This record gives sequence, C-alpha cells and structure tokens, in this order.
Amino acid sequence: MRGVRHKSKSAWLIAGVAAAALLLPIIARNEYFIHLMVMALVYGIVAMGLNILTGYTGKLSLGHAGFFGLGAYVSALLSIKLGVPALVSIVIAGVVLFFMGVLLGLPTLRLEGHYLSIVTIGFNEVIILVLINMRSLTRGPGGLRGIPPISIGGFELVSDVSQYYFAVILVAILLWLKSKLVKSHVGLALRAVMDGEVASEACGVNVAYYRVFAFGISAMYAGIGGGVLAHFLNYISPYSFQSPESFALLGMLVVGGIGTLAGPIIGSIIMTLLPEYLRAFADFRLIINAVLTIVLLIKVPGGIVGLFKSLAGRIGRRSSDGLDTAGR
Repeated sequence: MRGVRHKSKSAWLIAGVAAAALLLPIIARNEYFIHLMVMALVYGIVAMGLNILTGYTGKLSLGHAGFFGLGAYVSALLSIKLGVPALVSIVIAGVVLFFMGVLLGLPTLRLEGHYLSIVTIGFNEVIILVLINMRSLTRGPGGLRGIPPISIGGFELVSDVSQYYFAVILVAILLWLKSKLVKSHVGLALRAVMDGEVASEACGVNVAYYRVFAFGISAMYAGIGGGVLAHFLNYISPYSFQSPESFALLGMLVVGGIGTLAGPIIGSIIMTLLPEYLRAFADFRLIINAVLTIVLLIKVPGGIVGLFKSLAGRIGRRSSDGLDTAGR
C-alpha cells in the first residue's frame, strides 16, 4: 500500500510541476523573467550532465564550461558554415561532445581528488585559448554572430515564450532519459564506483569503462546545452565559457542537490534568478548572493531537494504515528 501511495504522490507531484511549468508564461507575463527562466533551463541541462559525473560517480569536474562552450561552437559552426538545421546541429554537437568527454576521461583514469580537478580546470582554459586563437574558424575574441535560430516546421523560435516551451520539453526529455540511466544497471555501477573503486572491481564492475562513460555522457549533456544556447542567443563568445562558469555550474548542483534527479534544475533556477533579483542592492548583491549560498550549503547540505525529502519524511512519520495512535 505504501508503494502504491508513494507512486500516486509522485504522479501528482509530476503533474503539478508540469502544469506549473506550462502555465508560467501566462501567469508571469514578464518577458525578462521568461528569458531568465530560459537561461536557467539551459544551464540546468549542463548541470544535469555534471551531476551524472559528480553526483553518481563522485568525480569532480571544474572544467565543464569548456564542454559547454565546445557544444555551442560545434553547433553554431555547423549551421553557419555548412547550413545544417539547428536541431540537427544540436544533436551532432551532443554526439561530438560525448567523444570529447571520452577523450578527456581516458587520460584521467589514474587521477583522483584535487589532481583531477586541476586537470579539468586546465582543460577549460585550453579550450578557451583555442576558441580565441583559431580566428579563421571561430572569429576569435569577437565570437560568432548571426547564428540561425531553431526552426520547427518553418516556425522559428525567436521569442522568449517559444524558447521557454522548447527548453521545458527538452529538459523533460533529458530528465526522463537521465532517470532511466540512473535506475538501470549502469546507474547502479556508477554509484558502486563512487562508493569504492576497489570494492567495485572485486564485484566485477569495470571501473575504467564506467568512469569514461560518465565523462562522455556528462559532456554530451553539456554539448546539447551549449548548442541550444547558441541558437537561442544567436551569438556566442569564448569569454562566456571561462572557468568561473564551471564553478557556477557546480554551485547550481550543490544548491539543488548533488546526486538527485531534479536538483540540478532547481539549483540552476535559484542560482540564475537570485543574482538578478538582488540587483536592487547594487554593489552588495554579489556579497549577499555568496552569503546566502554559503548559509544554504551549511544549513541544508543535501541541497533543496534534500530539504524537501527531509520535510516529506518528517510529515510522513508524523502521519503514520498518528494513524498508529488512532488504531490503538
């Protein structure tokens, strides 16, 4: 009965979130807010990928903005130079970035902890230098302009509302695929790697394979997010994907909840909206944002999703205690 009741609650929760997401543009009626939500959802896609690597295998990457930028440039260049439709170029960018993630994952198999973090930071910086100096292809520091928008059936996604609905649908699809991956034997193997590589190998888990696979999948999500961003903004610059963006992505993950399905999306929304609505505090907004984030991390180490789970557990225990008391 508890399992059926839990599934029923989950179904109602999903339905409620879906309804809220679909009605948001109608309720908000604020173009700038909708634009911020679009950006938050795009960053949420990238954070979902980082969560697969960090949240389920325990490997910290501080260079994910490099994958993000590569995905944006691959998709943009395919559309500008070769005339590839935006949707197709975004998919290709995801595939290309999967192999780029594998290429980065292979030489880092023997690295752990801060050594791995340093290598990923270096990777991010190398990507930025390449994008700046390959002027004949990337147009250097000036970035790429005139990137064609996403077109579906001849309808171009140029308004914030149309981009928002596309981002919502894409996030839902990628979140569903991620849930299938996490619940499969692959997800179990990834969590086993995080719990202990030696013990995992003793149980027959190919640690090297799953570590590299996690790098590939996380980079694929970043590539898709980068491609979507390029075609939404119609302009990208190398300076938009520097190391601070990687730290921001990690912050979104921690605030939302590492190792959870919805955590990266919730964290990206909070970390995108919060700085904007603190602009009223002028020069103090960054300090306030940092302090609020630190307090949240200290008081709620499991992130927002962890807080919700804790509250739901307490309410469930109280209700069950009440039923037991009534039964007696």
